Amino acid sequence: MTGESDSAFHVHVGGAVAGQVVVGNHNVVINAENSSVVVRDDPAPAVTRRTRPVSAALPRAGAGLLGRRMESALLMQWVAEGLPVEVCGGPGVGKSALLRRFAADRAAEGRDVVFLHAAGLAAQDVIQELFESCYDAPGYLPDLRRLHRLMMSIHALVVVDDFEGSVAEFSTLVDVLPASDLVVSTKQRVAWGRGRSLELQGLDEQAALALMARELGRGLDEDVATALQLCRAANGYPRALLQAAAWLRSGGAATIPAAPEEPQRALVGGLGERSRRVLTVLCAVAGAHLSPALCRAMTRDAGSPSALEELAGLHLAERSGAGYRLAVDPRTVAGEWGIPPPSAADYLDPLLDWANRVAGPRDIADAAPVIERVLEAAVAHGRQASACTLARKVAPALGLTLLWGAWGTVLKLGRDAAFASGSAADLAYFENEDRVRRQALAAAAGAVVASGAAGKLFGGRVAATRTARKSVHATMSSHPVATGWVIALVVVAAIAGVMFATGRPAEVGSEAFITRLPPPPTDTGGGPPGASVPASGGSRPLPPPGGDSCTRYADSVDFGAVAVGAATDRDASFPLLDCDDESAAFLEADSTFSAQRASCPLSGGSGTCVFRVTFRPQAPGSYKATLVVPDDNGGRAVTIALTGHTPAVGTSANSESPTPSPGSPQPMVTTVSPPGTVPQPPRTVPEPPRTVPEPPRTVPEPPPTVPQPPPTVPQPPPTVPQPPPTVPQPPPTVPQPPPWRPPDVDSVPPVPLPRPNPDY
Repeated sequence: MTGESDSAFHVHVGGAVAGQVVVGNHNVVINAENSSVVVRDDPAPAVTRRTRPVSAALPRAGAGLLGRRMESALLMQWVAEGLPVEVCGGPGVGKSALLRRFAADRAAEGRDVVFLHAAGLAAQDVIQELFESCYDAPGYLPDLRRLHRLMMSIHALVVVDDFEGSVAEFSTLVDVLPASDLVVSTKQRVAWGRGRSLELQGLDEQAALALMARELGRGLDEDVATALQLCRAANGYPRALLQAAAWLRSGGAATIPAAPEEPQRALVGGLGERSRRVLTVLCAVAGAHLSPALCRAMTRDAGSPSALEELAGLHLAERSGAGYRLAVDPRTVAGEWGIPPPSAADYLDPLLDWANRVAGPRDIADAAPVIERVLEAAVAHGRQASACTLARKVAPALGLTLLWGAWGTVLKLGRDAAFASGSAADLAYFENEDRVRRQALAAAAGAVVASGAAGKLFGGRVAATRTARKSVHATMSSHPVATGWVIALVVVAAIAGVMFATGRPAEVGSEAFITRLPPPPTDTGGGPPGASVPASGGSRPLPPPGGDSCTRYADSVDFGAVAVGAATDRDASFPLLDCDDESAAFLEADSTFSAQRASCPLSGGSGTCVFRVTFRPQAPGSYKATLVVPDDNGGRAVTIALTGHTPAVGTSANSESPTPSPGSPQPMVTTVSPPGTVPQPPRTVPEPPRTVPEPPRTVPEPPPTVPQPPPTVPQPPPTVPQPPPTVPQPPPTVPQPPPWRPPDVDSVPPVPLPRPNPDY
């Protein structure tokens, strides 16, 4: 989290940054020319748990929030129940202020608190920052399995302000913090089914007037009519109220504004030249935090930090951690000044000069959101050559500081600029760096699968158990007058939900209202939680529109028996999708297997991609390997299992494997779900016809113990008709009852709050 340990993993060579980091069990050598990935022979690096987590600065104890007593009480209740919590709402409604005060109060009580400003950070960078907050491990990005194990020992309150991840990424964040309490703020709701969501509203009039009076430092007797009009125009949003108070303080009570933008325009119009330059930079990189040092470099004005303080005093900018961010609509600024909206591309040259002459790797990492905005604008405005230069300069620093989400964004923007400018050398560099990054991430995900119990499954089981238990507990605590039948209904609903999700009944222990989930089914791939079962052989469905992951595909190639020292080639093929990165394919194996790409469709095309795999055993034994093709996001899109064996001396290498007996299990058999479970869809390859027909049933099957609803949509017939049984099956003796659906106890809508009395 600090720059003290940077020297442990990077060096400066002729003004460029170079060094080595560890990702999972791979060493990644990063430099300004050609990075590479090397498998580690050493054990995983040692990490040291910090005595207290490192956190962003929290506000000092002082005046409390006005009008947020009910919201603070809800946060305390939900955190005490162990539920993940999100606070959502529009800009300026007071989310950050509520989270900062909540975190500061818990820290004052002696609780370990990690507070992170996440504006502009990718979700994977948020997770890495949280890991480094709790552990001293320079240059190390653990795989998910070890990360989960390490974070199990962290019992802290984790507060993430301005989380910009998706629903799936929020779920991942919950899973990697199994023993900590999590509170995040978001613009839109992402905690569907994984926690509580509080939609923040504006203050009521009494609290809004009190906030304005406190900001002015005096009563509102002289301006009460104007203040009431401002409160109503601002809809109770604290940011607009503070700006209105600043407008009143500057003598703006002569007219009553009709809209909340009018005080903002008046404040913007009264700025001096230096403050205008600084506000222009903040508008150009709106949403990103700007440190005083970076602001000084981008404006080329040594006095810009004082202008930042002036803007913060007028509430046109907000202090956030070690930087400042814009607190007014850029369109309002442009409209008041009569200029086009400022462009981040205008600051490409001073930012490049700063990166070349002043910035170290940690400085570049802290400025990653600003750099991304400047690069994106430069590419859009046709400044391709300078964009390539800046991207090549900052990319190694982002890789070495392990902000690999930002690293991937910068590499993509650099690749776009190189392609548009026709620079073959730059294009080759960016493609190689992106290939190295994705290969390392895919290998780290592979380490989780190879461990037997995938980290995502284990984390999902812990999180699901906690969610089921806490949902029942929260429901009961929110309805203290519930009678016995309500309690039973809640428990049955939780059990039915588990049964529907897993296909197996849940176990209810002797503890009150605690549901234990059965062990998760075995997973065959390393995709994200919720990913579909990979296709096996044959066709491969396209990914859903707008999906973040590629459709997974699994297959196998068996080389049979090969003599010692001999070499046998086999083709491993798969249907290629546009989201596959076949150029980053790799083998998880020893030297007995090797592979090279034989033929694949051109970029953007479809068809079959073929890899030529060679098996060359050097000693008797059985050998296994996996050919892995990652997708564009670093996941494992294609996995092809490779097997072969070498007989001992004196055994024929051409001998076939023994033929399975008629009673042994046969591959690719369609299973039939037992009564009372959710039927599984048939596999695409039908079951071979049985040589002996099944005997007719003499006793009808008993009805399921729990009534199942009839199917609402008829099931399609199998692709290949099955031979009819010799004796027709008897009809069921008991008709199915009408469908019954348990109530959903886990998806709770945002809580609408009454207007409470202000908390002075």
